[in-house]
Amino acid sequence: MSKKDEDSGLGLLGILALGGVFAWLRHETKKNQEEIARHEAEEKRRKSSLCTFKEGISEAEFTDLALRIAKKIKRIKSISVSGPFICGEVESQSGISTWKFTVDFNDYGKITGRYWIKSENKDSTIPNRIGDMISNQLLQFINKDNNNPENLDDGIDKSNAEMHTSTPLKPKKKRNNLIGFTLLFLLGCMVFPIYKQWEYSKMIIVGAEASSLNNQDYSSVYKMLNEAGFSNISLNEISDLTYSQIEKEGLVINVSIEGRDSFISNDRFPRDSKIIISYHGLKLVSAPLVNEEAKGLNYIDIKKSFVDAGFVNITLEPIQDIVFGWFVKTGEVDSILIAGEKNYNTSDQYRPDIEVIIKYHIPKSN
Repeated sequence: MSKKDEDSGLGLLGILALGGVFAWLRHETKKNQEEIARHEAEEKRRKSSLCTFKEGISEAEFTDLALRIAKKIKRIKSISVSGPFICGEVESQSGISTWKFTVDFNDYGKITGRYWIKSENKDSTIPNRIGDMISNQLLQFINKDNNNPENLDDGIDKSNAEMHTSTPLKPKKKRNNLIGFTLLFLLGCMVFPIYKQWEYSKMIIVGAEASSLNNQDYSSVYKMLNEAGFSNISLNEISDLTYSQIEKEGLVINVSIEGRDSFISNDRFPRDSKIIISYHGLKLVSAPLVNEEAKGLNYIDIKKSFVDAGFVNITLEPIQDIVFGWFVKTGEVDSILIAGEKNYNTSDQYRPDIEVIIKYHIPKSN
């Protein structure tokens, strides 16, 4: 009989917990997306603010300051200043190519020393160096209220500059993702053994050792496995017996489950495991000649050819229809029937014990 499987409460609890983690991760992802959207909106508002140079430094003074400082970097090939934007082209270290960058000092319409960088080479520190140097000079200029940037010292106060400089902010997703993945991993470590135990409990016990199924009738083995609960069972007849070995017909050669032909009775397998029952069958035989070829030949010779081909159930059936024997001779074959059919081919295959009837002519007096 099939074993009735019961659901595992621990497995359901684990699945619910896993669903909770996924829901939390989805919530965190939505928060990050909202943060990105807010950041993009804020960047758009900042960039759309018109920089007027009304406070602290004039546009001409800013341009002069930016050009002087940028030209101190040896690999700078070209530099241009347009309002609060400083655009430069830098020669690569190999000298084969160049890349571009922009340092944006527009702080919501004012020049405060804060800047934002856009660069084709994320690994280079050149844009940051230029931004820090200009920012430092701007801070000294603004704080000292000195209108002559030519007289300012070009030294960099790194601590002061870093306090007042900025690059575009990015949402801090990495930490949240790391926490989420860590929780997910820990939960997986707890749930997986529970799930495997639940999955194992849903499997079906074979109930017999592989070797014990050999030489049993294939139909009884099929019935046993089917009643155990297996649903994917196929039969494989191997035609390897001569008629003299017919007593072995239908006996199991081996049983394989998911490709394994060695298992014990307590082994468990999924309900839909692929099971193949291989068993012995008789070697099939073919007719040595067709009906049209046998017509007119002696029935004894025809019988011998069928016996030599492996047929064992041959019946001779005389037809008393010869009167004078002018056209038909005694013993000539009239027709051959295999399983009652005259129309057969030499390519057709049959069991060796299928009925073969050879009809032949004899005189009416007989």
